[in-house]
Amino acid sequence: MPERRFFFGLYPDRLERDRLHALTPARLRGGRRVVADNLHVTVVYLGLCDADQETAARDAAESVCAGPVELTLDRIAVWHAAQVQVLLPPGTPAALRWLYESLRGALVARGFPPEARPWVPHITVARKIAAQPTVTIPPVRLRFSEFCLFRSHRVDGELLYEPIARWALTGGAGA
Repeated sequence: MPERRFFFGLYPDRLERDRLHALTPARLRGGRRVVADNLHVTVVYLGLCDADQETAARDAAESVCAGPVELTLDRIAVWHAAQVQVLLPPGTPAALRWLYESLRGALVARGFPPEARPWVPHITVARKIAAQPTVTIPPVRLRFSEFCLFRSHRVDGELLYEPIARWALTGGAGA
């Protein structure tokens, strides 16, 4: 059976993904851009999951009540240890924090281990990148009315992040 890696995230629409993709130069020192269709904000990473865990993850998502999320990105930085270039917000909006905490709690209640690393909302725009200074960019405002369960898999050697289920962010919590 092929590897089945999953994560929950926020998926910008096509125009937003193209706009975000354009913020990263086409030629990078020692790196490569993430394809526009893979741009997303990871909310909770699950990793490898079997069919029962995928069902439990979907069940956890069904239990989440959260409102729409607005996120402003205002800088590009390189995380040296991971060798990735990321778009970052100036802080974590309350609605996004609520979504993260609610989803994480629902997953832990269903047997998923909590992520050990601290969560920092970001969009990875390039990988295997050499060190570069953090750069301020004109603010990019994104609004999300749903969150998705993504499946990470390879097609013809290319890594793809495929949204396989969606849940509306219409609740008032966290707003």
